[in-house]
Amino acid sequence: MKKLFLMSAFALMGVVANAAEHVGTVVTTSCGKQIMTVAPEFFSKSEEFVDYIEDLNETYCGERKGAHAEARINNVK
Repeated sequence: MKKLFLMSAFALMGVVANAAEHVGTVVTTSCGKQIMTVAPEFFSKSEEFVDYIEDLNETYCGERKGAHAEARINNVK
């Protein structure tokens, strides 16, 4: 039982440490839905990121234009 508790505690600490470093982007689609996705740094060109955002908007709303993205960066140390 003690081993299970310790293993669970270390696993939880790993998850929390990983979440604290999370960097992402919230996309607001033209139809008002919010989607959490990868940061723009994931793409090699900014045009690829814009195309990806338009693809997401088309998937969720049926049109390519009208979405906007907001980067969420966690700088807490």
